[in-house]
Amino acid sequence: MISNRHRYILACLSEECGEVVQVAMKMMRFGVNDVNPKTGDSNIDMLEDELVDLEAVIGMIRMELPVFNKASDGDIYRKQDKVDKWWKKYYD
Repeated sequence: MISNRHRYILACLSEECGEVVQVAMKMMRFGVNDVNPKTGDSNIDMLEDELVDLEAVIGMIRMELPVFNKASDGDIYRKQDKVDKWWKKYYD
């Protein structure tokens, strides 16, 4: 059974992922250096902020839900290689 604390952290994870997606889409639509007129922040600055927030929540998940500690550097490198493989197949 999942605790209320874990539900909260997972909700935060979902929210942060959504915010990363939103900024990434703005970068694709308007460009990396486009500036939000309300805040004066560039899209790249906003992406960096959102990625930091996401990494913070991922860290909380790793500390509190040990099942999520299975990923190794090798797992990460395999995913990076897979992304690069598909890039080369379709865009190179």
